[in-house]
Amino acid sequence: AEGVPQSITPMSMTNETYDVALHRAAQYLATFGKNFCESKEDDSHTNLEWVVGDHLLRSREAPGGRQLILNCEELALQWIGDRPLRLTLAGRTHGEVIVWMHHAAVQNGLADYEFHLHYRLPSGPIPHDYVYPRPDAQRAEQVCSYRDNAQRSCEEIRSAFDLDTEIRVWPHHFDTGAFAKLTGYAIGYGLAVPDTVIDSYYLYVSAYRDDESVDPSHFPPLDMGEWRSGEFTGAVCSVTDLSSQDHARFLKEAIEQFQKALA
Repeated sequence: AEGVPQSITPMSMTNETYDVALHRAAQYLATFGKNFCESKEDDSHTNLEWVVGDHLLRSREAPGGRQLILNCEELALQWIGDRPLRLTLAGRTHGEVIVWMHHAAVQNGLADYEFHLHYRLPSGPIPHDYVYPRPDAQRAEQVCSYRDNAQRSCEEIRSAFDLDTEIRVWPHHFDTGAFAKLTGYAIGYGLAVPDTVIDSYYLYVSAYRDDESVDPSHFPPLDMGEWRSGEFTGAVCSVTDLSSQDHARFLKEAIEQFQKALA
């Protein structure tokens, strides 16, 4: 990788370490959009596309077809443009990746690249000397499978309810999510990463009326998952041991209950 010093020997990987590394690596795609794509008021120029089956995250496309891709199994960046470039992250520091991004931008005819986040990641700021570890194949396969199933089920729900929405990965909370405005209310749904709501990857559905969360505490129980009120208000269901068909079933039931209550 031109302009990047020799890598450090990468450390071994735990689930938490891989998840943090993947989330941090996705920020290069988000800042690619922030630097080189047309700015949008809702920050959608920084969100990402999940490519089912290929296990890739893709940035928004910049002028001239330029784009940044993250291979999530290998933790490797690929710059698409007049001069394609690739960088494996294992053993590289965050600072070295920023240098590589700068060189890639210049070599592809773009202005200087700046790494700057206007939000705080759950794992905190990325230290300049943070070293990317070697990905664990088993954990990578598991996480990519979660994303594949979530993307497919979100697309199925979009079609079933005829929702006008994109399905994107948002770099801040790192959810695969969709948000659709309907008559008098809005629905949000998707896949969230482990957090204080549930300590595993989980599906969620929420509804909003007049910019306020709709409280489902009086709704009938769900066949899968549960209703929550408070820290998160809506329906949640851990994806651990769920089939791909169960993903869509859960989302559909929760949305239907919101629609019935809000009709």
